[in-house]
Amino acid sequence: GEYFIGSTYNYRKDGTEYIVEWNISPLKNSEGEIIAYLSLQQDITSRIEAKRLLNELRESERKRDQLFGMVAHELRTPVASISMMAAEHDADEWHESRRDIRRISNDLLCTIDDMSLLINPELKRPVRPEAFTVQDMNTAVDASVAASISATGVEYQQHNRIPAQFNDQQFTTDTYRVRHAITNLVKNACLHSQGTRVWLQSHLYLDEDGKQYLEWLVGDNGTGIPEDQIDNLFEAGKRGDSNAAGTGLGLYITKNWIEEIGGRVKCRSRLGMGSEFMVRVPLMAVDQAAQKSEAELNPSQLELVLAKLKVLLVEDEPMLRMLEQRLLSHLVNEVQVAENGRQGLERFKPSYNLILTDYFMPQISGVEMIRDLRDQGYSGVIIGVTAATIGSQREDLLQAGADMVLPKPLNVEMFRNAIGQLLEAGYFSHLV
Repeated sequence: GEYFIGSTYNYRKDGTEYIVEWNISPLKNSEGEIIAYLSLQQDITSRIEAKRLLNELRESERKRDQLFGMVAHELRTPVASISMMAAEHDADEWHESRRDIRRISNDLLCTIDDMSLLINPELKRPVRPEAFTVQDMNTAVDASVAASISATGVEYQQHNRIPAQFNDQQFTTDTYRVRHAITNLVKNACLHSQGTRVWLQSHLYLDEDGKQYLEWLVGDNGTGIPEDQIDNLFEAGKRGDSNAAGTGLGLYITKNWIEEIGGRVKCRSRLGMGSEFMVRVPLMAVDQAAQKSEAELNPSQLELVLAKLKVLLVEDEPMLRMLEQRLLSHLVNEVQVAENGRQGLERFKPSYNLILTDYFMPQISGVEMIRDLRDQGYSGVIIGVTAATIGSQREDLLQAGADMVLPKPLNVEMFRNAIGQLLEAGYFSHLV
């Protein structure tokens, strides 16, 4: 009790705050009597700051490992599905499964985008509206949660409560976000609720503001969630009382993604009575006429331009180059290819009305090639095509002189719509 150690805050002459650690110990004479106290003071601000930074680094590494573990899992699912289809399906079955293959491939591309978001957390996932029916959405969710239902042995039921006349109605929303959110909630209920039943209900209604909404309710008959934990469920890293494996990021991502498209995610629960999670998204019925590009409303002009287009395709990846060349050859007058930016410059001719180029290429990148072509005076249309849909790549291509940037993979509808938009904007007028 004769030694005293402690710390306190103090201020320097310039007003800045620092932390002082002090140590007081007694000084005794030969007879053991205390004759004085010695005090040692030390500025430990830098030590405290270093410890704080070390803790932040460890927490950052922990979250990074969780994030990449989650992304690796999300990548494995679509890749495994495509791999199994390739191994087991014959050509006819592949043709019949085209819709599922496209959905799985799209999920894979979106997950790859998510990896870019992890590297650039200040960026937001782009909103990609797509047409869908409620039955399509629910069927896709069922396929995604089948493994979790089988592994946990819970009883799963789905109830479509929308009026029958809307069964075939198409709506628009970011289907990837919504499907991912509903799937995550169903999986959570299977893994964490400790219940025996899980159900999914879908509803369509008009809100008090007159907007049309779709709502999915994911419920369970589990143990419920304590009231004091409900508000924190959607924070990053929060996992409630569950002992099941998980990163604690699923609900956080679900809530943020849905709110970014104007929707809501809520939870209500009672101990011993189970829980219910709600996903509500605003919708707009698809106007079939509005879905068509302006050029599609005058198909003769678009077809005339396509029939006269001479395209130089610059792509370094052999498989993509072959597939893109095959796709374009059915749409335009002529397609020539180059394997990289240097070869693209060598094979360039002023007679090309359109140049399609990748971003990342050896020797000379797409950005460098575009800039060089513009410096040479080429005034034709240049479209950048890149797999890096999140980040600065799009801006880099546009600043170099591209007229438009499209995401990989190209498809017929995307290409036709792009040419239609350019036509409406005044490009290709000499071809009409």
